[in-house]
Amino acid sequence: MAWDDTKKRLAELAKGLKTRVAYYRAVYHDPRTRLLARVLLWLALAYALLPIDLIPDFIPVIGHLDDAIIIPALVLLAMSMVPEAVSEEHRRAMSSHRETMRLLAGWQILVAKATMPVMRVRVLFFGRLKDIVGRTEEETELSEGARVEDLFARYGSRFPDLDRFRSSVVASVNQEFAEWSSPLRGGDEVAFLPPVSGGAGTIVVNDVFELVREPIRAKQLVMHVKAPEDGAVVVFDGIVRNHSDGRATKYLEYEAYEPMALAKMREIGNEVRRNFPIHRLAIVHRLGRLEIGETSVFIAVSSPHRRAAFDACRFAIDTLKRTVPIWKKEYFEDGAVWAEGELPVVKPIAPHSESKH
Repeated sequence: MAWDDTKKRLAELAKGLKTRVAYYRAVYHDPRTRLLARVLLWLALAYALLPIDLIPDFIPVIGHLDDAIIIPALVLLAMSMVPEAVSEEHRRAMSSHRETMRLLAGWQILVAKATMPVMRVRVLFFGRLKDIVGRTEEETELSEGARVEDLFARYGSRFPDLDRFRSSVVASVNQEFAEWSSPLRGGDEVAFLPPVSGGAGTIVVNDVFELVREPIRAKQLVMHVKAPEDGAVVVFDGIVRNHSDGRATKYLEYEAYEPMALAKMREIGNEVRRNFPIHRLAIVHRLGRLEIGETSVFIAVSSPHRRAAFDACRFAIDTLKRTVPIWKKEYFEDGAVWAEGELPVVKPIAPHSESKH
């Protein structure tokens, strides 16, 4: 429920409760009885409104009663103190205790919603999802305990076209692929990613991982991975072709979830080193607009033996296409489309742990 609707409903409930309390107060002739009844009514209101337990659990019998029982009981007890000699109008007003209890219960629920702890998360959209929602990122508030699927459902209700892609979208939390049931915490960065279409750079153990917006320096990269002890350098040079599905391609545009893309490229490098006896590795992907014939992705692997270099290079490009969040948009004479990609395998993310610092 929107906050404006909540405030409107609270105002209606407050008006109804105020009217009924006025009725009750008007009919009590004995000052002591009237005072006691008023105390009981205010106690019922306090139970409905305050996030505290007015009756401690250690009190026998009533200490463990639910508010849904205590509040109506207090209202009924207050009404039982009303003397017999009252006007029929007031009696009718007082006899509608069910409406009073409904108002109290409604107030309690709305106040609980309005005061429920909330958290803020940052939400990112890429590829065709960005086109649907009309933005690349925003911050939003969620109730504590919300999950990734709850966040996506909220946007799906606002953008029906987005909901249609539910089965072909994956999510990440803090730059790690996440299951839809993963819980969220305040400050999380959540990205909704279409299938990957497979700037800063980083160098680890002389390996190169970069996202660039200028032409890729293929020759320099080959020279970087080469060493006298190597027997082979295997290169994959992915270039922009001039057609797709029988249509003439004018140019391409690539975009990436850059921090996560670089992290996944480094993971590929670690996997390559664990599985193949290589010397050096370079993985560079270009972003932005690319013309026909330009290099979009370049991988170079050096090794003392050619088989390891071939196998490592094939593994690197195949894994990159499946797991690195980079998307390609193809432009034609009659329009543009986001290229279909592959969904990565999503593993459950580990529960949040408290910082040790």
